[in-house]
Amino acid sequence: MKLNAMSMPYCATCEFWDDVGRNVISPTFDRRIWNIQEKEKRMCLKKRILTKAIGSCQKYESKLKGL
Repeated sequence: MKLNAMSMPYCATCEFWDDVGRNVISPTFDRRIWNIQEKEKRMCLKKRILTKAIGSCQKYESKLKGL
């Protein structure tokens, strides 16, 4: 699924979502659009629960800031 990761706070692009190797997201030709594997679940290190890659929350902090 291709999503605009810069406009929506998806869990897959949050620094608190436990995806150290960034295996769930990959860039496309446009730096705003990312391929996200929407069915993946990982631990949210802030809330301590399993969340989907396309989930969102109020404690979001982007790990794509410098990209």
